[in-house]
Amino acid sequence: MNHLLSAIQTYVPEMGGYFNPVKVVVMAALALPWLWGSAWTDKDTRQTRMPRSIWLPAVFGGGVLGMLVMLLTPVFIVGVGVYVVIVCAVGAVYVMQRNSKVIPEARVLTAEWFARIVQRRRDASVNVVARLKVYDHAGQPAVIPADGSVQEKRVYNQTQNLLYDIMWRRASEVDVSPSKEGLALRYVIDGLVDKCDPLDRPDGDRMLDYLKTLAGMDVEQKRRPQTGKISVDLAGQQVDIDIVAAGTTSGPRMQLKIVQEAVRIRLGELGIPDDLLAKLREINTDPSGLIIVASQRHNGLTSTLYSLMRDHDAYTQHLMTIEAKAEADLENVTQNTYDGEDDQIRVIAAALRRDPNVVMIDRCPTATVAERVLDGVSDKKIVLGIHARDSFKALAKWVQVVGEAPKAVKPLQAVLSQVLVRKLCPACREAYQPNTELLRKANLPADKVEHFYRPPSKPLTDEKGRPMICPTCQGSGYFGRTAAFELLVFDDAYRKLIASGANLTQIKAGARKNKMLYLQEQALRLVMEGVTSVQEVILVTRISKGQG
Repeated sequence: MNHLLSAIQTYVPEMGGYFNPVKVVVMAALALPWLWGSAWTDKDTRQTRMPRSIWLPAVFGGGVLGMLVMLLTPVFIVGVGVYVVIVCAVGAVYVMQRNSKVIPEARVLTAEWFARIVQRRRDASVNVVARLKVYDHAGQPAVIPADGSVQEKRVYNQTQNLLYDIMWRRASEVDVSPSKEGLALRYVIDGLVDKCDPLDRPDGDRMLDYLKTLAGMDVEQKRRPQTGKISVDLAGQQVDIDIVAAGTTSGPRMQLKIVQEAVRIRLGELGIPDDLLAKLREINTDPSGLIIVASQRHNGLTSTLYSLMRDHDAYTQHLMTIEAKAEADLENVTQNTYDGEDDQIRVIAAALRRDPNVVMIDRCPTATVAERVLDGVSDKKIVLGIHARDSFKALAKWVQVVGEAPKAVKPLQAVLSQVLVRKLCPACREAYQPNTELLRKANLPADKVEHFYRPPSKPLTDEKGRPMICPTCQGSGYFGRTAAFELLVFDDAYRKLIASGANLTQIKAGARKNKMLYLQEQALRLVMEGVTSVQEVILVTRISKGQG
């Protein structure tokens, strides 16, 4: 009998062994996830249509079995391990089975699922940050309600950050296009392209859809090009932004163009030297005759055309424009647009029948258009735009499209050409003594040049010697653009020279005889005034030589 009692005592714990407080707490802590998992399984099987009669008993029964093993195992920690293995094994089998039957977005306990959980926790603290006042295509403020969804807030903040960066960096155009890294982002700042960090694809796509909504476009239309417009309030001034959206085989593409106030300024604010401005205004006030304005593309041609129009009195004269697209509204000026070359001819004919005093035509692509110009110029002032690198190239294009030199130059009064140059940043530009050989090659008087200016040649530092970026130009060394102008004036003798079939050398010599300064020489005047740098003049004139 004594041997039997000793054997029983070997397998039965001492009094209180099953009620050790630490063990009770551990068992309760282990039971809670199992019970929660059982309840979740009951709910999940109803939603996923998994066989509830099989999986609910399996998950619940697995926990019961694990508890019994944990209780009956002499070594408590071993029992805990067996319990965890049983419960996790049953749960893992269920999760794998249900994940194989649902869409990827509904799967649980995957890497993507954990990432979404982490993101939701981060997003819980997302606040709307309005860095700019943004207005949609109807002029209504673009706002997100305080109770908006987390995704709405994120897209709104990303859009705000993009528009603020565009304004802060003074970009005139922005291109967003698909790339391997996501969405490539390119800014055009002071005429030069600057690549930025790409946008993350999912967030970028949502932001582009939001911009399309603001611009009044159809978000569901992914392929056909669409146009729209938004505006922002910058320092109390409204800035319009034209938006073009289209789809490509790789994804969405969007272009934003900031409508510059430059297309609305007066002739005297273009930066034309006083001597040229006085002569140009004298010619512009003649009641009839032809003025050609020339520049390369994206070099301010529209601004100058508009400014010549606005130099006339719109209240006493009938002013009209004929252009492919109206870049800005001209007060009291009738602006006509056309679609294609054939339509341009029709619009010109219709406009001339209305007997305007001054007409601006943005281009002259064909002999038929040139014929219409010549028909109207006898009793009207016509201002004509031509894409060319300088006055002489513009003159050659005009003669070529007309077909006969005497006929082309008879009504021609002047050719004004221009090129845009970046202005040096006034906050960080650096003075230096130019090389005398350079001055000689540029025909500049060395005795009248004390110093030139250029962008900083060394990194900027603050008062403590720490590297810094210029807050005015954001480190580019330039801030804004101005234009260098070349004015070729025609008189009877000069017209006779061209009509006689003179070559380019003779034509240039005749212009020089009339004390004309060529375009590069006019640009160097800006260098002497400290407005721009020699490097910039070389850059833009080199580009000019490579284009028509």
